[in-house]
Amino acid sequence: MLQTTFLHDGWEFIRTDLEGGTIGYSKSEWLPAMVPGHVHADLVSNGVIADPHAEMNEMGCQWVDRADWSYRTTFEWSTKEGLPIRVLRFEGLDTICTVLLNGEEIAKHDNMHVPLEVDVTGKLKEGVNDLRIDFQSAIRVGEIRRLEYYMSEGLPPETDRFDERSFVRKAQYMYGWDWGPRLVSVGIWRPVRLLEFASRITDVHVQTERTEKGWKLTLDTRYEGEGELRHTFTSG
Repeated sequence: MLQTTFLHDGWEFIRTDLEGGTIGYSKSEWLPAMVPGHVHADLVSNGVIADPHAEMNEMGCQWVDRADWSYRTTFEWSTKEGLPIRVLRFEGLDTICTVLLNGEEIAKHDNMHVPLEVDVTGKLKEGVNDLRIDFQSAIRVGEIRRLEYYMSEGLPPETDRFDERSFVRKAQYMYGWDWGPRLVSVGIWRPVRLLEFASRITDVHVQTERTEKGWKLTLDTRYEGEGELRHTFTSG
C-alpha cells in the first residue's frame, strides 16, 4: 500500500538575500504563495510587480532574477500503522536550492528537470512539521560558476563563448528568446508529495532478445522495502 499526501497548502515566500526593504522590493514579511508555481506569479498575485508578460513590464522586474527567495509551509503528520517508510518527493524544484525539514537540512538540489526524493523516515514528528526551501539566484550562481570555469581553463574573463545559462540545469528559454521574455524565475514548479509505504517498486526495465526458439525476456526490477516480490509474465 502506498499513501500519498500532497503538500500544496499554506505556502509562503520571502526575499532572503538582503534584510528589510530592498531595491525593487519593499516588503519584508512572508507573503502567500501558490504551489505548484513560481516567484514571478506569486509577486504578481501579491501586487508587488505587474504582469511581466504584458507590454514592457518585463524590463521592470529583472531584479527578481538576481534575488534569493525562500518558500515555507507547515503540515500535520501522525504515524500510520503498516507504513514505516516516509519519502518527500519534489517533482520539480527550480532550481538551485536547499531543503529543510523542522530546521534540519535534508537535501540540496541543482536541476530543474529532475525530481528530488528525500527519505524522511525518522525525521518527521507527530503533529506540526515545518518544511522550507531556500532558493539561490540562478543568474548569480551561473556567473560564479562561469568565472570559476574560466579560471580553471585559463580563459580570459571577456571570453563570450558561454554565458551564465550554460552552467545551470534550468529551462533555457527563461533566459530570453526571440519569442519570449527574460524571466529567470525560481520556485516549486511541480507537485510536492509525502509518500508513505512499506515497500514499492522504484524501477522496471525489460529487455527482449530474439532467439532461435522464440524470444528471451530479461527483467530488471528495483525494489525498496521489505516483503515478497513476484513477477508474472503473460503472452499476447
